[in-house]
Order: sequence, then C-alpha cells, then structure tokens
Amino acid sequence: MTTFDDTFDLVAATLGDVQGSELEALLATATHVARNAVCITDADLDAPGPRIVYVNPAFERMTGYAADEVIGRNPRFLQGPDSDRRVLDRLRADLEAGRPFQGETFNYRKDGTRFTMAWRVAAVRDQLGRVTHYVAAQDDLSSLRAAEAQVRSLAAQLQSTLLPDLPGFDDLELAWRYRPVADHATVGGDWYDAVRTPGGEVAVFLGDMVGHGDEAAALMGEFRFTTRGLVRAFADPGRLLDELDAAVLSDRTPGQAMATVFAAVVDPAGTVRYSVAGHPAPVVRRADGGVEVLDGGRSRLIGAARPDQARPTATAHLDPGDVLVAFSDGAFERRARDFDQTYARLVDRLAAADATPVDQCIAAISVEGPDDESPRDDIVALALRLAPPG
Repeated sequence: MTTFDDTFDLVAATLGDVQGSELEALLATATHVARNAVCITDADLDAPGPRIVYVNPAFERMTGYAADEVIGRNPRFLQGPDSDRRVLDRLRADLEAGRPFQGETFNYRKDGTRFTMAWRVAAVRDQLGRVTHYVAAQDDLSSLRAAEAQVRSLAAQLQSTLLPDLPGFDDLELAWRYRPVADHATVGGDWYDAVRTPGGEVAVFLGDMVGHGDEAAALMGEFRFTTRGLVRAFADPGRLLDELDAAVLSDRTPGQAMATVFAAVVDPAGTVRYSVAGHPAPVVRRADGGVEVLDGGRSRLIGAARPDQARPTATAHLDPGDVLVAFSDGAFERRARDFDQTYARLVDRLAAADATPVDQCIAAISVEGPDDESPRDDIVALALRLAPPG
C-alpha cells in the first residue's frame, strides 16, 4: 500500500522531472491509485492564488468534491471556522521561506462535515530553480483522532477509579480535581488523599509519580496506601515523608520509584504543618485576595536517594476564609515557557479568583487563560479551608 510519505515523494519527483504538456498524463498515472489525497497548485501564493491545477481520485473521495469543481479554485475554500489560523499562517511562512511544510488542521467536506487533515506541502522547481508548483499530500485523520479520543477517555475513567472520593470533615472544606492531559492515552501517576489523624487533625497529601502508564499507576497506589497507613503512627509531615522514603527504598535502589509529594497536617485552629518533597510550592490564597507561597519544608523527591538528613517540617497558619491550594506541576508547566514565569501566572490567577466557594480556586488552576498553551502533563489540585463556625 502506498504510504503518506511515498505519495508525497512520488508526486514531487514526477513534477520535478517533467514540465509542460506531459505533466497531467504522468500525474494521473502516478497518483490515480494513491491512498493519500494529492492536490497540486500553481506557484502564486498571493490571492486569488494559488489555484488548484490537479487533484487525484483520493482527494475527491476525501472532500466530496469532483475534480472539475475544484480546478482553478484556491484550496482555502476547504477551510472553515475551526481551521487553525496559526497552522495556516505557518504554512504561508514556510513556503515563502522555501521550506517544506507539515501540519494538521480541520477542513470541511462538500456536505459541510468537518474532518481532521494532515498534510505535507513542498515547492517543485524547474531546472533554473524557480518554483513552478506546490504539491500537497493529504490524509484524513478523523477516524484515528476519534479512536485516540476514545482511548484517552477510557484511560481517564480508569484513572478516576484509582483516585478516591475524599471524606467530608466537619472542620474543613475540601475541593479537588484531576484533569488528564489531552494527548495522553495512558494512566497517570498523580494522586491525592485526606484522612483524619489519631489526634483529631486532618492530614492531606498530593503526589505526582515520575512517569506514566501501568507502572506509574501501580506505584501511585502503593505510595497512597503506604502514606495513609503511616498517618496512624507519624503526625509530623517531615517524619512521615522520611518513613515513606524508607518504605519505598527498602526493596529498591534509588531512582527506581520516585515521586514528588506534598504532605500537610491541619488542626482545627488553622495551624498547618507541612513538608514538600520535590513538589511545587503550595499557595495560600488569603481572604483579602493576597497570596502567600509556602516555600518552606523543602527536600528531595521520594525515592531519589538514600536519606542523609531528616526532612524538614514548616508551619503556616490559615485564618477564616483563607484557602490552601496544592497542585502538581502540570498546572503550570508549558512547552517552551519559563518555569518561574508560568508558576507566577498561576499565582496571579489564584489571587484573582473568587474564593467564596473553595472549588473556585481549583477552577483557577485547571482552566488555562486564552493565551495559554495546552498542559504538557496531568493536572491534580487540592484546596482546603477551615469550615465556618456553626
């Protein structure tokens, strides 16, 4: 079967070797049985160009248009409201710079239905190096994208079965959210938990395993249940994380199973004792709209190395109306973005959030602004506030 790249290379070679009256006959022979759609235009990039000079039968099947309906038209007529303008602008920029283009966007068939199209475009030059045509090999990815979406949905459902519905506490309001990254089709290793301690306090945890897939999911379950068990014996968060580290490394070498973990114990008066093992610093959103980054109690990842000193525990205080928010790095890590800058933007969103319902702080984290890139990792977030008296 002819592949996407084979079709592209075959047509480009045909155009590069032949010009003039023999062109259309050779194109028909070269592309008639190609699986991929082929569209060839003239070299005029300025409107009303480029104009289509040839399409093969696969193009007709993909778009619903007959060849005589598209010859002489600009390929832009296939675009619509959901076509990605950034991709189309990159197409123009690449061709003007003499670079081949490869991209993906939404196009529209003759019957108005939308489909996902991947395509490659390159210039064809004559013997003097002048651009004479642009050739595009195209593929309909709609079925593939639908299957990928189904797999992601199933992975998200499986992930949700591994994460708990947290119990209610009379003295503490809790909100939490897990959001899988859009292009992951595997189960992640993010987790959270909250449990009453023997002393009547509430211990909360948020962790992020290093890695994805079945192994990370299994380790996540091990870490969560081990941590929950340790709460019964260790009320100090730093000591608890030391014990978790020891349990993880008891039958493993350093680096085999690693996670970042935030652990905190909150008493009814609002005193928060916390320890942070390689995890992003949590934030307190004060009732007056101010924010405080809790940057104390920091130590290495769990499972990364044999301990050489005790993990520290830091202290903070929650007044009525204050909200403590912890989150995984997926909440602010973006491709090609500065780590500190995106973290600062997240803190700004928390400051601007309406924290009257505690889950609004979660919404401020898990929903990006209009100029944000998509998250590169799963997002898990946990928010807590002292319950109002009465």
